[in-house]
Amino acid sequence: MYVQFDDETQAKIITVFSEPQDPEFWPNQGEVDEADQRYIDFLSLLTPSALVVAQAERDRLLGVAALAIAPLQDAVDLDEATDDEVALLKNWKTFRVAVNRVSQQAAYPEDIDWPVAPRLA
Repeated sequence: MYVQFDDETQAKIITVFSEPQDPEFWPNQGEVDEADQRYIDFLSLLTPSALVVAQAERDRLLGVAALAIAPLQDAVDLDEATDDEVALLKNWKTFRVAVNRVSQQAAYPEDIDWPVAPRLA
């Protein structure tokens, strides 16, 4: 594959191409293979870390919980909730607290034991 390095030292890849580009617009080009450490380093900057992925999952689950909690809380606030809705509201709030605590649970994000969401109703 063809790459553009940040300068003449060819220490750091900043762009990857499938074929050579016009050197007037893309200076400091070179060719590397997939095993080249400079290419591996370049890819690592593009791949989200496990922590970023875990934070995105946490945020997604918190959004799911918020959407489930809102109408149940409204029913409780209006004194129109059934016993099942009150119990479900408590389950969703318990789930939301557990999701908020996942960052405290594991030293490594890939070790997180994600809570299971309650049934939707």
